[in-house]
Amino acid sequence: MYDINFIMKIEYIINRLKEKGYDPYEQLMCYVLLDGNPYYITSHGDARSVIKELDINDIRKYLDEKGVDFGGRCVDRKYKR
Repeated sequence: MYDINFIMKIEYIINRLKEKGYDPYEQLMCYVLLDGNPYYITSHGDARSVIKELDINDIRKYLDEKGVDFGGRCVDRKYKR
C-alpha cells in the first residue's frame, strides 16, 4: 500500500499529463523504462519537479497494479530535437 503523500502526488502528475493531452500511463511507463527521463513528464503545473520527489520503484509498482504494459516502446527524448 502507498502512503497518502505518494497517492496525492502521482494523481497530481496524472492530472497534469491529462490536461496537456498526454496518455498519463504511457508517459509514466516511459519515464520508468528510461530510468527517470524527465522529458516524459510535463513541466505544466510543476509536475516534472513533483515526480522527482517519488521513488521510481514505487511508480513502477503503481503502474504494474494499474495493469500498464511495460512492453511499450519509448524514444529517449533527451536526444530528440
